[in-house]
Amino acid sequence: MVTSTLIARGAACALAAAVAIGLSASVPAPAPAAPAHLETATAEHPAPLTRDVPAKARRSSTPHFIKKVSRDGRYFLDQKGRPVMLRGDTAWGLVFNAGRYHGGTTWRSDIKGYVRARADKGFNTVYVAALGNTINGGRYDSGATWDGVSPWRGGSTNNIGPHVGTLRDAYWKRVDYLLKTAKAAGVTVMLDVIYGDDIWENGRPGAMSDHGEYPTDSQMTTYGRKLGNRYRSYPNLIWMIGGDYWGNADAKVALTLRAIRKAGAKQLISVENWDHSSSYSTGLGRTFAQWANVYSYAPTYRWCQRAWTKKTRPLVWADGYYDKRSGASNNLLYRQEVGWALTSGSRGSVYGAEDVWAWGSGSLSAVRHPGPAARQMVAAWKAVSRLHHWYRLVPDFGSGRVLRGDRGTKIASDEEYTKPTNDYITGSITRDGSLALVYLPRGGTAHVTWAHMAKHHRTAKWLDPTNGNLRRAKAGRSSYTAPRDNAAGQPDWYLVLRAR
Repeated sequence: MVTSTLIARGAACALAAAVAIGLSASVPAPAPAAPAHLETATAEHPAPLTRDVPAKARRSSTPHFIKKVSRDGRYFLDQKGRPVMLRGDTAWGLVFNAGRYHGGTTWRSDIKGYVRARADKGFNTVYVAALGNTINGGRYDSGATWDGVSPWRGGSTNNIGPHVGTLRDAYWKRVDYLLKTAKAAGVTVMLDVIYGDDIWENGRPGAMSDHGEYPTDSQMTTYGRKLGNRYRSYPNLIWMIGGDYWGNADAKVALTLRAIRKAGAKQLISVENWDHSSSYSTGLGRTFAQWANVYSYAPTYRWCQRAWTKKTRPLVWADGYYDKRSGASNNLLYRQEVGWALTSGSRGSVYGAEDVWAWGSGSLSAVRHPGPAARQMVAAWKAVSRLHHWYRLVPDFGSGRVLRGDRGTKIASDEEYTKPTNDYITGSITRDGSLALVYLPRGGTAHVTWAHMAKHHRTAKWLDPTNGNLRRAKAGRSSYTAPRDNAAGQPDWYLVLRAR
């Protein structure tokens, strides 16, 4: 991503750190306001999660869509009430850039190629913007696709027209196709229907306002009603608001979200605000978000902790640095962000790649041939989601239920961006003491207690975050020193403690 793009997306504060480690900053989101109506499961103890989504996910007979929130409010359930981890990828520009590049492809073949490639590699969720804009790699700020199709009746490439909110079928057929293709592949779509710049919230022209004024209340309501009527039957949809969203348009966006709900669309809703925030940082998010979208470039445990303690709802580290495929330090940093998140309450994470997010000239090849950071993250997702009751892990933010003594240096400011040298150890434990998971970002020694673990069949194992392999350790010890290096020749490890 070029420097000007980073600044335009509200990430100038992350530029120096991103350049230093070979990563780039990503994007944030807007927010709504009205009752959330949490859709919950009917059983406290749903059936165990199956081993994992098969490699050929598009042929899976048992897809795991991100469908509901558990009764205790702490994790996601699929459409059959089974716990499921959100394993996401970001392709903000896919809808409006599909077919623009990759010589000879069409928008249909681009969308299908992307979804199938990500499903085959172990992703179960994709995060896209519904409306075109230049900040997300599009050709126009009017919402139009690269080939000139406006999202609104009467709109054009340089004029949004008088009918904002009235869906032009030719445009929204691309969103339809994405949802249908993703459904067949077992993939959930996080559809960002109002990005911050779409509504003039950040002082830029966008798909819903090109003249410095917010859309009318009628336009916002019409948009929500049309969206709800069109997409209410899709089981693989999450409604998203935001992207560098600052809360200035809460009342307007709330009209759209209320209209979506009134139209009978009951899918989950969340809000992505500015960098270093969670969904609950705006009134819109506190009202509407049914799970917390955490967006931060600092070590992920900071904002995961804030989200966990703010509301009893699932949280996901969903935005921050993007993978730039720039070598070992890049890969280690990405693993650290994911490792801290998964041991600090996050029920998955969303990956971002610099060569994919805008859906540019090399994106299709990039998703078909993911780099080490992407492969290693998928390995960690799979390994953690195979642990019995992983979804019931409760973070130890200082309670002493699993970690004792020196945990390293805890970053205390959002200004202290993540660096591969950060050594703070994080951990979590289930309430019944059957599982504890500890992440050591720089190796070293973790001081633990077994006092809150179950009494029988105790085991300890090291989990390699680069490939998911396990290595035995001796159960019952009060301190564990990580093996020297993982399979990538780097120091980070998970420690898995189990008992019955």
